[in-house]
Amino acid sequence: MDSCTFRQIIYVRLSISEICQSQSKTATVDYLKSHFDEEVELHKIYRYLDKLQSSQKDRVQEISVKHTRKILGGNKYEGHTMLLVVEDFVKKFDLMDFVVVAD
Repeated sequence: MDSCTFRQIIYVRLSISEICQSQSKTATVDYLKSHFDEEVELHKIYRYLDKLQSSQKDRVQEISVKHTRKILGGNKYEGHTMLLVVEDFVKKFDLMDFVVVAD
């Protein structure tokens, strides 16, 4: 990552952090320090996210939709796709009791 900019590095780190351990931005700063030895100031994360939101929101949503469709299929009733995700989660974590709260 020597030729990457700070924005590219922080984007990758934030993405990994969100996938591995979704949490508050303050906790993300701690996560980045403990797992990547990366010192990132909280205000820089917020500033970066503001810039990302204003400049890349449509692109990020487009990518998200494409990946979700690839994983869960096309135009399906969410009750069917949700069941697959819940069953996989229960199996993966060997759960005996599981409650889903959804809107």
